[in-house]
Amino acid sequence: MSPPEINIDSIIRYVCSAKSALSDASTYCTRVAAKIPDLPKAFAVTAQHLPTLKTVFTTIHESLISISDSNEDQDYSNKEQHQDNLQEIHNNTEEKLNKIYSDINDTMKDYVNHVNYLQQLFETVGGRGDNADSRLKKYKKSVQDNRGTGLEKVMLHLLECAIGVAKEPLVTQSDINNLEKALDDVTSLSPLFDECPLGATMNNFGAGNQFQHNGVGHQNICEDGFQVNGNNDNATYHFQAKAKDTDSSEKSDNI
Repeated sequence: MSPPEINIDSIIRYVCSAKSALSDASTYCTRVAAKIPDLPKAFAVTAQHLPTLKTVFTTIHESLISISDSNEDQDYSNKEQHQDNLQEIHNNTEEKLNKIYSDINDTMKDYVNHVNYLQQLFETVGGRGDNADSRLKKYKKSVQDNRGTGLEKVMLHLLECAIGVAKEPLVTQSDINNLEKALDDVTSLSPLFDECPLGATMNNFGAGNQFQHNGVGHQNICEDGFQVNGNNDNATYHFQAKAKDTDSSEKSDNI
């Protein structure tokens, strides 16, 4: 069964959406980084390289349009700089073009979601009236709510995807070099926090003990609720319900 044909209009739509999202994110994140200079280094580095991503996807968008549009008089903002490359695109074989379309199709479907999430992380630290501690607490909570995906990891993903589709003759070698430089800068960043692990639930539906603790110290800590420790065979437990008011008497219930 042959793979479905990829429509170039769909590819252009993916790239155009990415370009628009990157333009918005670049403007906002650059403003936040400039307004709050004491943010961790990851924010400044990310804001610095977002315009690179925007420029690359703008170039890819224009190049793809030149493939689908036969009107050579179409005015492009970068036409003179990329004229030789655009002509080379027209001369490429159908097989090579299909490979380019396939790479973009596979990579770009969820790209905008990642760009929007990156901007959301900047929004958590860009509020007025926050101090350094409150900004980082909000950032950490946002990361934990999104499966531990921090700013460095998101930017790394965006750059790797861009490098995967930014190929000559769609872009210039200078564009590729700028992406690789950005990737090196982001890769060298230290995480703002350790990875935020997800919680786990363990259930024992069989016979026997679920946990065995032979060390020194307490194994379980229960901050609230009812906890049973020790050998509990044929045991009876008592707990007290909280009084609704000062006049209510404490009642004991048996389990």
